[in-house]
Amino acid sequence: MNLGISELSILPVRKDPSHLTEMTTQILFGEKFKILDKIKEWAYVELLFDGYYGWVEISSIKEMNKEEQEVLTDTEPVILPLLNSVRRKEFHQISGINLMPGSEIHGMIDEGKNFSLFGVDYELDHPIQRKSGNKPDDIIETSSTYLNSTYLWGGKSPYGTDCSGFVQMVYKVNGISLPRDAGQQLKKGIPLNFIDEAQPGDLAFFDDDQGRIDHVGILLKEKKIIHASGIVRIDKIDHQGIYREETDQYTHKLRVVKRIL
Repeated sequence: MNLGISELSILPVRKDPSHLTEMTTQILFGEKFKILDKIKEWAYVELLFDGYYGWVEISSIKEMNKEEQEVLTDTEPVILPLLNSVRRKEFHQISGINLMPGSEIHGMIDEGKNFSLFGVDYELDHPIQRKSGNKPDDIIETSSTYLNSTYLWGGKSPYGTDCSGFVQMVYKVNGISLPRDAGQQLKKGIPLNFIDEAQPGDLAFFDDDQGRIDHVGILLKEKKIIHASGIVRIDKIDHQGIYREETDQYTHKLRVVKRIL
């Protein structure tokens, strides 16, 4: 089995082997994946983090040899908690890219800034402040860093995210793995009987008129929720669903609340 890794900030994953098809998710820097098939300039991959499938352009990925795979298998990556920039030192040139929260840093040389990947040295602009736990306050603090990010179907970064990608990355940064889609995330955690039982950091799920789960958000204090709808925003929530004050209407119908922590 061949493994690949992303050396790009954000790598789009497509539904079909074409740039004209929808983006279903993204692969962030340092995230690994299985390479299951190849068709011309496209590879069909499975992300190791969440088991999601899709097509990526072969020229955009790094296919690892056996030795490189073994090196990365032996160590746990450091998960980037916040937006950061990294300088790549190669061929006597220095180039920089922005890294998204949830990126995986392999080969840390010291505590915080420098790492080496496949013989290339990198230096982060800011030292990594590792998360100490997965307390509700940590979840809320992380979620707030995405505020006003635009909605993007298949996205999972502050530069564009959908509802489940937002939730997945907030929890990933805090050391908790969740599936990619809202319907899959619904299967995790412990259900609560009433919204009044919820605490900050719990997940609220919403369904459409056919009963299909189509939205998810993270509960805050004072019966509020942070979620990706148009932008990552904060709205009120009650037993009926999400209430948007500026339009004086309910935008999403509440189905269930789950406790993950």
